[in-house]
Amino acid sequence: MALYRQIGGEFQILDTQIQGDRVGQTFDIDPAIAKKAIIEGASMLPEETAAQIITEEDWKQHDTAAKLARAKPDFQDKLRAARIAHHELRIKLSSPTPQEPVAAPSIDATITEQQKEI
Repeated sequence: MALYRQIGGEFQILDTQIQGDRVGQTFDIDPAIAKKAIIEGASMLPEETAAQIITEEDWKQHDTAAKLARAKPDFQDKLRAARIAHHELRIKLSSPTPQEPVAAPSIDATITEQQKEI
């Protein structure tokens, strides 16, 4: 299990009891489930990433939609940075994993003994 923080709009993770309905809310969930949810659009970040951008104190000061709407530009900039981090994470998680390069067979290995005589 790992801690994740909601940094955007509402979401629900299917086949779980997890429903994100408040920006700043935290969830303790399995990383594999979180990965799938993020790829499918859940706007959350691992807590260690979110905490580098927005402090717990900032979240407490902006814990309702009304407070978010009236947030000062410095908090809006932090929230924007968190959403950019989410976007980058989503791209990273949804990209296919790089495969080990396959070595090309040597030319000698593809030429039969008969072809060598020609």
